This record gives sequence, C-alpha cells and structure tokens, in this order.
Amino acid sequence: MTLYLDLSQSTASNTHVLKQLGGGLNMNSFGSFHFNGNAIEQQLQASRKHVTYLQQQLGEQKHNVRQLQDQTEQLKRDGQEKEKKNNQLRKQLESLRAKHCQYPTISKQHKPWASLSRNGRWERKRNLAQAFKRISAPVHEEVKRIKVELEFAEGEVMSLIVRDYRKDEEKLAETVEKEDQERKILQAKDQYRISYDALHALRKAGVSHIPSKYSLLNLAKRLSTYIPIIHLGKSEAPDGYYRPLADVLEHMLKLPKHQHLLCCEHPVVTLRFACDGAKITKTKNAVRGVCKLILPEGQPQETGTPEDEATLFLYMGKEEYGTLLALSTRTRAEMAAASKGIQVGEKVIRVNWLLCSDWKAMAMMRGINQASSHVFCLWCKCNKSNIKDFTVEQWPVSRSPTDQTECLSHNPRDGYIKPDLLPFIPYTNMIPDELHLRIRISSKLFNQVVKWAIEQNKTAVLTEELKKLNIPFHFTEEQGDDGRGKIKKWTQLNGDALESVLQKLPLYRILDDGVKGIFRLDLLPKNALREILEANGIKSKKAKSQMVKQLQTELTPQKLVVDLQLLWEEFSTLMVALKTTCGKGTMDSRTFQDRARKWAKDFIKVTSDQDLIPYIHCLVYHVPQFLAKFSFLPRLGITQLERKNYDHHLAYFFSSSKQGGKTRKSVSLQILERENRLMAYISQQKAST
Repeated sequence: MTLYLDLSQSTASNTHVLKQLGGGLNMNSFGSFHFNGNAIEQQLQASRKHVTYLQQQLGEQKHNVRQLQDQTEQLKRDGQEKEKKNNQLRKQLESLRAKHCQYPTISKQHKPWASLSRNGRWERKRNLAQAFKRISAPVHEEVKRIKVELEFAEGEVMSLIVRDYRKDEEKLAETVEKEDQERKILQAKDQYRISYDALHALRKAGVSHIPSKYSLLNLAKRLSTYIPIIHLGKSEAPDGYYRPLADVLEHMLKLPKHQHLLCCEHPVVTLRFACDGAKITKTKNAVRGVCKLILPEGQPQETGTPEDEATLFLYMGKEEYGTLLALSTRTRAEMAAASKGIQVGEKVIRVNWLLCSDWKAMAMMRGINQASSHVFCLWCKCNKSNIKDFTVEQWPVSRSPTDQTECLSHNPRDGYIKPDLLPFIPYTNMIPDELHLRIRISSKLFNQVVKWAIEQNKTAVLTEELKKLNIPFHFTEEQGDDGRGKIKKWTQLNGDALESVLQKLPLYRILDDGVKGIFRLDLLPKNALREILEANGIKSKKAKSQMVKQLQTELTPQKLVVDLQLLWEEFSTLMVALKTTCGKGTMDSRTFQDRARKWAKDFIKVTSDQDLIPYIHCLVYHVPQFLAKFSFLPRLGITQLERKNYDHHLAYFFSSSKQGGKTRKSVSLQILERENRLMAYISQQKAST
C-alpha cells in the first residue's frame, strides 16, 4: 500500500496523520512514503473499536442525564403538591383559629349595656354567649361545665353558661326519646291500619304525646326507603315493583336470631321462595313473590310471623305463566346467581333454595299441567288412571329440569307443557304446602256432608249444628247458568273453621234419620257400588239396581255415619301430627305414610273413588318423603304469607285509598313502602335490645 502526501504544504492534519502512522513509514527518493499495510490496518480497526466504545459511553451518560432530569422534575411536582397541601392546611388552621379564637369585642359605635332596651340586651347577651362558646371549644371535654361572669362599667354583673354537658345530655336523651315515641306511634299506625287523619284528630283533641302529622309523614318517608324499591317497567307492569334480593337478605341476617349464620367463613343459608296470587276484585289480581329465611335443623323451629315473609316482587295483574315469566325476570336472575354466591356486606353467601306454594302456583312456575289434567302430579308421573291404587308402595320424586327439557322436545311429555321458570331449585326441594293440603281435603269432606244433607232435606239441622260451633253458615239459591231452575250454594269455610268442624261436628245428629244410606246410591257408578260392597264383605250382584238394593238393605245408615265420623277423626289426627314437633301426636315418616295409606283406602270405602283429589295422592306418597327430609313442614309453608295477603287486603284493597288516595300513588308501591317501614321497626327494635 502506498500513501502519497504533499509535503510541500506542512499542515496540522498531515502532521497528525504522520504521528498516527508512527514508525511504519519510509520515505524513498521520489518523495513518497512506503509502509507496512497490515500493521496500519490493525491500528485502524483498533481505532474504530475505541470510537464505538466511546459512543456507547456517551449514550449511557446521556440516558443517565435524562433520568436525572425526570427525577428532578418529579421532585419539583411533588414539592409543588406538598406546598399546595400545606397551604390548604394553613388556611384551614387559620380559619379554625379565627373561628375559635374570635374574642367578643364591642365596637365603640355600639350602645353601652345600660342604654340598651330589653330586646337589645337579650340580643347582646345571645351574641356574647355564642362568642364565648366558640372561645371555650378547644377546652378539653372532661370540663363538663364552664361559666363566664361579665362586669360592666356601670357595675352590673351578667353570668353566661357557655358549656353544660349535663343539660346537653338531657336534651339529647329527650330528642332520642321523642324520636323513639314517634317511631312507636308510626309502627302502631302501620300495624293496625290507622289513618294519619285519625291521629291528627286525637292530637287536636288534646292527646299531647301524639306527634304532629308533619313529623309522622317525614319519619314515614325516611323509613320507606329502608330497602330500595325499583319499578318493573311502565310498559310491562304499570303497577309493579321489586326489591333487590341482596338488600332483603342483608336485613334478614342483621336480626339477632340469624346473626350466628354468618359465623363460618363460607356461609350457606336456606331461603324458601313462594309465589301467591290474591283476587282483589272480580277483574283485578295481585301477585307477589316472597322469600323466608329457614333456620337449620336442630334449632328451635317455629312457623314465624307475616313479617318473616319478605316480598321480592309485587304486581297487579294476572297469575299466569306468561305474565310471571316477563315480570319476575330480574328476581329469578338474582335467585339463580345467589344459588352460586351473592355478595352481602363483606361476605359471599351461597343460598340453598326451597320452593313451597299452592298447587296452582307451583304447577305454573314449573311448567307442568294443572291438577285437573291426566298426568297431574308435581313430583312423580302418576296419572288419573292409577290415582286410586294405594297398593303401590312408593311414588318417588322422578321429575327434574333435565327430564323436563328432554320431554318437551318429544312426545309423550309426561305432564310438562312449558319450560321451568326455576330450574335452579330441584324437585326434591319443592315442598307441598300443609295449609292448602289441609284446606282442600277438609273442604272435600265437608262438602260431601253438605250435599248429603241437601239430599236428605237436613240443611236446617246442619246450619243449626254449625251455629252451635260459632261458625257462620247459610245456604243461598241462585239461577243456574242455563237459566233454567235454581241451584243451591253455601258458605265456603276457612281453614280454622274447617278444622273445628272436622273435630267437633256430630254427624249422627245430621245424617242418622232412618234414611237408607247417606247419599244417593243410584247416582254412583257401577264400579263404585261394587267396591263399597266388597269393602264391607258383601258379595255383589251383577245388575246395578240389585247392588243398590243390597246396600240399602244390608248396609245400615248408622254404620256409614260412624265410618264417616271415624274418617274425619283420623284425618284430624294426621293433620295434628304434621303440626307437632315433639310429644303427644308426633309421628315418624313411616308411621305417617302407613296411616295415611289406610285412611285413603277407608276414604274410598266410605265415600267413592270419584271424590279422590290429587292432594290425597300427595298426602299418602309425597308428604312422608318431605317429612323424613325436613321433619317439620309448617315452618316451610305459606300460612304467614296468606296472613300477609289478608292484612294487605284490609289495609289497601278494602280501604278508600286503594287507588292511591290523595297522592294517587301506586297500590303496590304503597304496600312495599309499608313493608319497608315494618322491617325498619323490627331492625331498630332488635338493635336496641
């Protein structure tokens, strides 16, 4: 490699190059330098590496400089924020000092004390008291009483009490007592359905301890929002509202009798859901869904009170599948979510759901045929052809949401007609209601006797015997639907009256009058006549007329009356066993089923299999199953829900304010607000005790 340099011009750059090349240069006679190329190439590569290294070092130093700049800016911002906070604190401190250290001063322009009028002195004294009260605020609270004495130029002395905790505590106690009294009076007003105008009239009449109408209305307005009430939607239900499940459950768990349920880390509670429709007028119905907290087995069991039934939704409309499907969507979604876990306060609670309602409501919610259908049962697939066969040992619970989905996609459907609205509740947790079972079977037994009394012209005797039991009862005659002739109708008794009738009504005084038979034998079918004869050990003839004569001659009316009275007594015994938890009258599930099966067979013998109803099948086969699982069924029933319905009927539907009164407020909203207030009363009472 040859490098030519112009040596005629000795520049600094040339000199620098020569120095860098070092001793590898040799000048020849022609004025050019010759050197070793490999050594120079190695030196150039080393120089390049050194330059690269220096560039990397420079980049790192620039990065460090940027970081230091960012940190400096962040420190500046933090310092500005701290300075801003310090300024705010200084201002607050200055305002507090100005507030508490404002000494009372009397301007020279103000009149002296001696020249003030009576009102002027009172105003001056009030201002001075407030000023000294502000001054004494920093004094420790252990100082219970502070008294200030002022001496004026004229020699007059004035005393000011600027702190007196004893009087303040008395005033606070009076305020608390006054609020407690207002709450108790408002609670009595809601419980016993007293109007605001009635209380206002008593106050005007001189009853001093009754608070003003204005105070009661303000308190009611505040308590009515104890749990949020949300409209179901004006287009879907103009008069319909619901309450969130989480808020309702939180209220339940606040009560002292339920607080132990939250002791475990992952609490599980049992809630019973029920749906019930109530007929308000001939054209208007009210439908509500409620839940009730069920205590675990082994704890004291009780049927509870109407306040234990917490309403989840309420609407004015028809009790039918489509309406319930649309208006209970939010509640059912919350229930399904709660079965996996729901946030209540600081804990996640899992809910184990039970279902109990009357037959119609449960069939509707489950999407099953009603009781009049061929496949009628809500738990098994028993049909009307084998309902009278009580030789079958068991009819286990065979329905399930999976089975329902499969049956709806093909025939036969086994009683399923629509999708299940509550698929998260297993059929093994769907309990028959003890109240409706008792009323339906009791009504069947009593109405049989009423029909037989009509056939024997003993209606007057029946009415008189019921009058002795203090049970109002009468017959009426109405024109038939075809417009020809008249039909007899009679009073339908409630559950308590039916229970008293089955236990105390003497049938022999009503039906034992020498007539051969207590019912029209010729109206019974041939199979029924044969069964009655064979059940009483009598060989039956072939012709129906001959079998009727056999019964009239060989079967005395006295025996039929006695058997019927025994049938009533045994049914009463079974119902007492359902409502008894311990002691006399209790039965285990196996004993109950054996006696219920025998009673059902006697029912066919004494009356007829034509009078069998689905509730009798339920009594024999399904009540013992749930009795073995839950031991005490009335605590799961809806007796208190029926009482709640009756109370609301009296409070709203049978009152002059059923359309909202002067406020034109929705009836369902009024009902839920009243229920909110009653729940607030209970919560405050339990908290105070």
